[in-house]
Amino acid sequence: MNQSIQSQTAQLAEMRTQITRLLLQASSEVYTCNISAATIRSQQTISAFTALNRESKWSQLSALPLDSNIYHPQGIVAINDADGQPTYFISTVDVINRTAALGRGFVMKYNASGNLIASVQIGDGATYHPGGIDYDGEYIYVPVAEYRPGAGVSIIYRVQPTTMVATELFRFTNDHVGAIVHNLCEVDIFTCM
Repeated sequence: MNQSIQSQTAQLAEMRTQITRLLLQASSEVYTCNISAATIRSQQTISAFTALNRESKWSQLSALPLDSNIYHPQGIVAINDADGQPTYFISTVDVINRTAALGRGFVMKYNASGNLIASVQIGDGATYHPGGIDYDGEYIYVPVAEYRPGAGVSIIYRVQPTTMVATELFRFTNDHVGAIVHNLCEVDIFTCM
């Protein structure tokens, strides 16, 4: 292993440690930063989320029928266009044969009426299971892992929402990245293992 790869591996290990530490602290503390109304909404979401328990009641507020097979959805982001109309991006997995590690991962793009506009297949061989996704204002970030946790390779992609071009950014080995989050406070991208 060359020195650059060793350095990157050490940096990733340190990032994982820091993320784990922050996630453990976040269960009892709320972190804030000065960034606008998005911070207030984030704090409200965190407070509401941490108040959930097994007895919490859920109410459907709306539904959007989709005009295509959505397979097994994993993540969703909504991006508003210039007119304020949402476009929905959904990461999803089509498991063909789990035992044989056969499947397909997609990011699908739907308009506000639920019509499929475009989709892009993501993954590589047995690494076909996309996870939770996020949008940083320019790209959608998508983790893709093997269908089983804690093994194999995870690939991080970024998808350009207009063109739906997916670009592989990097890979983790011997790890299952299940979600990715854009940190509004630090303008960073974090992965959740």
